[in-house]
Amino acid sequence: NEVNLMLRRLQDFFTPASITDEKTRSEYRILQFVLLIALVAAIASLIADGIVGKKIFSIITLGILSGLLVVSAILLKFGFDRFARFIVPTSLQIALSLLIWQGDGTHDVAMIALAVNIILVSLVIGPRATYVFAFLSSITVVLIGWAELQGWISQNVQPTDLVIAVF
Repeated sequence: NEVNLMLRRLQDFFTPASITDEKTRSEYRILQFVLLIALVAAIASLIADGIVGKKIFSIITLGILSGLLVVSAILLKFGFDRFARFIVPTSLQIALSLLIWQGDGTHDVAMIALAVNIILVSLVIGPRATYVFAFLSSITVVLIGWAELQGWISQNVQPTDLVIAVF
């Protein structure tokens, strides 16, 4: 019970006091949750891929992404939800595209996050924006695949033992 009370206080801290409508407060909580998950994932990736992996491009990209997510959370606290609703999925889309381009291309694990971002868009913006981001993600995959075929992206992917055993 104390844990629920503490979580409720934390949610209320980030939700503007001027919002009394329960439906709007619920939408804010969803956006807060998405922001929190995105920020934790960005910071974990910054540490794992950027700092431990010593990849300067990842440090810069994920650092900027984390900063934008923090700014979005602060603006959300003051009632500027439109900025947070727009900047979270847009900055994720751009950062993921850049990281995939600099990473392993279509074999990069961040490709999965493009699909997750589409789901996030449906939660924080709405159904029409979902189609836009699905289209943008599809274009991203096609362009990165084409860049691989042109040799612009080096593929550092090694076949696993299972693939070697099969062939």
